[in-house]
Formats: sequence, C-alpha cells, structure tokens
Amino acid sequence: MDTGDRHCEERLSRMTDFYITLKNSDSVRFFPANKPSHFRVKLHERLKLGVNWKVALCEIHTTERIPVPVYACSNLTSSYIAGGSLTPALRYIPGTSGHAVNNHVFDTPYYISIDGHEYDTIEIYITDELFNNTSLMTKHLTCTLHFKQV
Repeated sequence: MDTGDRHCEERLSRMTDFYITLKNSDSVRFFPANKPSHFRVKLHERLKLGVNWKVALCEIHTTERIPVPVYACSNLTSSYIAGGSLTPALRYIPGTSGHAVNNHVFDTPYYISIDGHEYDTIEIYITDELFNNTSLMTKHLTCTLHFKQV
C-alpha cells in the first residue's frame, strides 16, 4: 500500500459520511466515450470502505430538461427495488416540463446499501423506466452522492 492509499484509508476510517460530486466531463482523459447519460469517473484515490456503508443521490443537475421519467443508476449498488426487481438504480427522477435547467435537489435522500468495499471508478448512467440505456441528455450532467456508514 502506498502512502496516498494509507492516508485516504486513515481519513475514511475516521469519517462516518462524506460527499462526492461527479461530472460527466471529469475523466474524459481516461474514458473518452463518456457522455452525460453514461459516464465513468476515475477517482484520485481508491475509495476503500468498510462494512455497512450506504449511498444516496442527493443532487442531479443538467443543462437540459429531462422530458420523461428516468432512473439514475450506478455501479455502486444493486439493491434498489423497482418494477419488482433488484436494480442498480440510485434514484427515480420524474420527467419535467418547460425549458429551464433541470435541477433536482432531493430533500429526502434514499440510502441504498453499497455492494462492494473498494472502488477506483464510479459509473453513473441514466435509464428509462424499463432500465434501457437512454441518450436523452447530450450536454452536461453533474450529480452529488452522499456516502454514510450505518
């Protein structure tokens, strides 16, 4: 384990919660195919979590409206039940009308158990209500995740 990993692990061992903000443009050097509806972000330091961590999508911002309901999904979890099945969804996002920038700040975060314990990449993707990939968004997407130990 190198010094950076040890320091990150030590900081996390003292923390019971933290936030990560991700943009679809964060890691285009590593993932040139990133797009707003499906992107991966390479973390600066490996995220090493112990047991009993949960994650919630707290905010999602895009420069365009989302006209139909969608799910924001991630490689972090597969414990969200939708349509009677376990899914990788973080949150259901209702469609919006109008032409304003689409900002969702969730006052009541839904915390979902995290599947693994170590991550160097976080993947975010948007699906339709049947969990098919969608390309509704073509500009920018930013989301904020809240991690907490329970």
